[in-house]
Amino acid sequence: MMILDSGRRVRDAVPRRGAEPEIESQPWLELRSRLHEPVKGVTDLKMSLYPKERLTMRPARPASVGSIIGTKSELYVVLPWSQAEFDRVWALASSGHLKFTDLCFTSSRYRRSHVVRASFSNELEE
Repeated sequence: MMILDSGRRVRDAVPRRGAEPEIESQPWLELRSRLHEPVKGVTDLKMSLYPKERLTMRPARPASVGSIIGTKSELYVVLPWSQAEFDRVWALASSGHLKFTDLCFTSSRYRRSHVVRASFSNELEE
């Protein structure tokens, strides 16, 4: 079961060389859950999702849709989404219909991994 921990707006002052700093703002969704199968003995999941206007692929391989940036006390996943996809996940989470996520990721290296596939639904995928 996914728990909507917070839906908050993040504001950052972004300095631009030779210009006045701008304040950027974006929504941020944080989900918490328990894993069905432990990953390196960790069973807690914390997932942060945020919209990004333009999703770009880095040259790193394998190609990834997000990152696992921590595995010590909880599996911490960060996923950028297009605005439309983020809105759908936000609507599922805020209405209580987001129940499951399916993640596929690479082996951990220095407590970091690439997420190569992520999906969200209200039904368990088989």
